Amino acid sequence: MAGPIDIKFSQATLYPGSAVQAQIVIEVTKPTKVRNITARLHGFERAKAEYTSTDADGDSKTQTATINVDILNEEFLLTGDKRKGFFGRLGDSASTLIGGGDHELLEPGTYEYTVDLNIPESAPPSIKGKLSRVEYNFSVQVDIPVKIDWKATTQLQVLPIAQDFSQSQPAQATFPDESGRSMWQKAFGKDVTMNLAIDRDCLTAGEQALAMLTVDSAEPLKVSKIEIKLVGKESTVVRSHRDRSVHQIKLGEIESPNMIAGPSVHEFEILVPPLTVPHSQNGKNFAVTWRFEAQIHIPWASDPVIAVPVTLLPTPATA
Repeated sequence: MAGPIDIKFSQATLYPGSAVQAQIVIEVTKPTKVRNITARLHGFERAKAEYTSTDADGDSKTQTATINVDILNEEFLLTGDKRKGFFGRLGDSASTLIGGGDHELLEPGTYEYTVDLNIPESAPPSIKGKLSRVEYNFSVQVDIPVKIDWKATTQLQVLPIAQDFSQSQPAQATFPDESGRSMWQKAFGKDVTMNLAIDRDCLTAGEQALAMLTVDSAEPLKVSKIEIKLVGKESTVVRSHRDRSVHQIKLGEIESPNMIAGPSVHEFEILVPPLTVPHSQNGKNFAVTWRFEAQIHIPWASDPVIAVPVTLLPTPATA
């Protein structure tokens, strides 16, 4: 137990729609005056965006805009009277100093409380990115007049519910796409066509998927390597300011000959590792999107890249 307050939960895995009991143990070592003991479940979304502004002297400065949106905010009174406001607490502290005040006396001993918590079905899963986060905290506070309050906070991880992969669809992409080759590819790239296919458009950490890359070239193509990875874009909009951050998960390389002449088909498996980056999710002020990408490294030429949009999820909880 760290400090006089210990918090445990009836289950470790939480997901949208779940119910859990918080078990609170408070150790009192000497008689203590207490106004009340409260608990709070607070879930919120936070997004930030960095932007550059210029002052009247023409000097530029990087600033950060941040916005918080509550998902849920519930308070539970465990004992005592409802929490007073700032001035109410100030007046009560003055009364306590002269022998009055609204409080009860907790004698030395162990005090146990149980709080029933419900995570709404509409609650988004927890996420932590560079620019955005969804977080759920459960806190307990012992309001002690005149002295420093006892406080304890623990974070709850709300995971996505397991996906029904029967609803996941195969996905594919072609290169060049309908928009054609970019000016850069026309100037410095090879005349290459590609097709990338994957057996599901929803990928979960710890699971495998089957994929196939088809490469064709108008002339023999020298290849140093074919790299596969997952590329994510985390984007935010905060008070008209936009920002984004890119995440990558390298999945390895595809075995291929050093020279490709004519159509070349590469079938392979991918294994999504445990996630240390934010998963796919849309919030009020942020979005995290992912794509499955293959890049052919060609010496002395622009590397062609082909990508298939996917949904990327962490290892899910099960109901």
